Amino acid sequence: EVRLVAENGTTLLIIPLVGRSEIGGAVVVRQPKTSDDPFTQQLAVLFAAQAGPALEQFQVIGKLSEDLRRDDKLGIGNSRHATALVQSLTPGDALVFIDMDNFGKVNKDLSYAEGNRYLREFSDLLASSVRDSDLTARPGGDEFIFIAREAELDALPVANRLLQSWRESGHAKRSFSAGVAIHASNDLPEQTLDHADEAVRR
Repeated sequence: EVRLVAENGTTLLIIPLVGRSEIGGAVVVRQPKTSDDPFTQQLAVLFAAQAGPALEQFQVIGKLSEDLRRDDKLGIGNSRHATALVQSLTPGDALVFIDMDNFGKVNKDLSYAEGNRYLREFSDLLASSVRDSDLTARPGGDEFIFIAREAELDALPVANRLLQSWRESGHAKRSFSAGVAIHASNDLPEQTLDHADEAVRR
């Protein structure tokens, strides 16, 4: 429904952007009260009629894209998301690479179900321990990464706090190793990932 609202000597023409299933926004046209321009109003209505379904489609595509980058079992970013995070590195960002110690032994001695539970508990802890859970991901297997934007020396304390929280959650016998690399302006994102991975293996 198109609405006309008078405000401070002007008239606001508010036209909802209606998609197939919901309203995604609104077009607001501001014009003087003395102006009665039916052409402008009709143009705005026409634009809204075209923009509503397009906006809804854009939102659906965005949701599908997000789902494709989410690990269904763990609720954390998957390998696609990990790749995108690495490519998004800017100078001063810290990349923390995490490897779960002896994870294969968990699957072998207990079960794959127990291994999946173990990964889920860690991914939940990781997502809740960092400032932005969208900056966390699982490249694959028992490896995880997270990005600390413009963190530099602050990234190591974050990793230490994560380790402490993991121990306090009752997993003192199951450890992980973490490597930190600061992205430099003369490095490629893949090189920073390699540096963090190498730091884990030392």
